[in-house]
This record gives sequence, C-alpha cells and structure tokens, in this order.
Amino acid sequence: MIQNKLQQRLEQIEEYAGTLAREARIMGLRKHIVEPLLNNENVRAVLDEKFKNTHGGHAYVHLAPFLLQDLVRDMSRLLLDQGTKAASLCNLYRKVSEPAINESLRQKFMRIPDRWSGDACQIEGLSESQTERLVEKWRERDSQEYERDFNKTWESVSVSIKELNEDPVVEKLKTFRDKYHVHLEMTPLGRDPKPFDVASLELKNNNIFAVYDRYIGTIFELTRIITGTNESVREFDKIHRFYGYEMWHILAGLGEVPRRAMD
Repeated sequence: MIQNKLQQRLEQIEEYAGTLAREARIMGLRKHIVEPLLNNENVRAVLDEKFKNTHGGHAYVHLAPFLLQDLVRDMSRLLLDQGTKAASLCNLYRKVSEPAINESLRQKFMRIPDRWSGDACQIEGLSESQTERLVEKWRERDSQEYERDFNKTWESVSVSIKELNEDPVVEKLKTFRDKYHVHLEMTPLGRDPKPFDVASLELKNNNIFAVYDRYIGTIFELTRIITGTNESVREFDKIHRFYGYEMWHILAGLGEVPRRAMD
C-alpha cells in the first residue's frame, strides 16, 4: 500500500513537472513578445510616430503595460505560487524535497542508462558472457554519471530556490501580485483613501526581465531530473525572441528580420 502511494506521488509530480515546463515555454513567449516593444528603439520610434495624435494612440500607450502585467502574472504563478496544488517552481521543489520522493527520483534518474543497454548486441570478438559483463560495466559507469548529474543539479536548484526566496526584486513581484493582481488593495485606515501605489515599488521593466532570465533555467533543470527530458532553454528562447522581434518589425513596417540576425 505504501509503495503504491509513493508511486502515485511520483506520477503526480511528473505530471506537475510536465505542466510546469509546458507553461514555462508559453511564459517565455510572452516575455519575448513584450520585450521588443519596450526595448527596441527602432520599433518604438516608428510605432510612436504612427500613433502620434491619433485616437488609437490612447489604446496603444496601454499595450506594453498590459502585456508586461500579464508576464508578471505568469511569473508569479509559475515561479512563486506556494499553493499545494500549484504547478509552480516553488511547490514542485517542495514536493521533491521530501526525502522519500527525492531518493526515488534519484534512483529513477540513475536507471535511465538501462534503456540503452537492454538491447545491446553481442560485440564482435567477444563471447556472449563477455559482452554482457562489458555492457554491465558501461551501464554502471553511466548510472554513476547520472547519479552525479542528479546530485549536482539538485544542489544547483536548491541554491537557486534560496536565491529566489531572498531576491529583493522577487519580493516586489510578490507585493505587486498580492496588492494589485490578486487583490485591489486600498491604503489602511488613517491614510489617504486610495489604491495601493504600484509605482512605489520602483519595479522596472528590465528588473522583471532579469528575474525571468535568472530563474527560467531553474525550472527546466528541476523538471529535467524529474522527467528525464532535456529541453534547451537557450534554443526555445532564441526561437521565441526571433518570433517577437520579427512580429514588431513587420507591424512597424520595418520588414522581416533575417533569422541569422538573432543568433
């Protein structure tokens, strides 16, 4: 019964990890859609001129803040959500921190090389038993390498989570989420009756992008040792950056962007 419950927990955690990785890719696309609108001077100059003195300009000035707030909402739920049912980095790390879960995942990760050695053919010049012994030696070597990889990755993720919990910009994101997104908080009794002053956080655009850049890799390192699936943050970030960059270039009338320009 206990073993069955542990297996159910592991299956649940793997589903959480797969969901988190999938949503993190979408979060990356959100980031790379809004970033050129804020940081690409050519795009901004052209679009500002297009909307200058137009009724559409009244909507245009709200576009970047709306998109950025959507990114902050995504980062809050995928990085910071402490809910026990949330497919977030913090909650997934909490689940994997349980000793029995952590050890089971380590053992599972170490067994990945078994998938390759199971169908090994007899090596020319060696008997069947010699081949089996050599293949077993290779399997043990690979298994030890995977164990070291798991331990090193888990240590790196743990350090990153500690930094996340102590990051002053992340604390501002939490405050922004709690006082503005989740609740439209008003000032306490005795002060001027007005909404919470978001500007008082001094949360800059590039601070938000930097939090994404700093912790997106942690998501995929944690999900990798859970699922055994290796996804390149650099590659999908490069693709999404190209998509966002070219979209705004086309909308601004600056033409398509050569793919090599984003390498």
